[in-house]
Amino acid sequence: GHAVDLSVRQALDALTPEQRQAIELAYFGGLTYEETATRLDLPLGTLKSRIRAGLARMRTVLAPAGGV
Repeated sequence: GHAVDLSVRQALDALTPEQRQAIELAYFGGLTYEETATRLDLPLGTLKSRIRAGLARMRTVLAPAGGV
């Protein structure tokens, strides 16, 4: 629903610009990790660690307060 979209947007806002850009391309842009790395001119390993860090940060933001 709409509330979820808002939460995801807030979570994306909590990321560094680099993390947000990588996640938006890979997840919302429908690109593969390889395509995203090429588009951002990054080594694949750098891209993956950036996405991993970004997703971990989003999970923290999206986790219900006091939950999990």
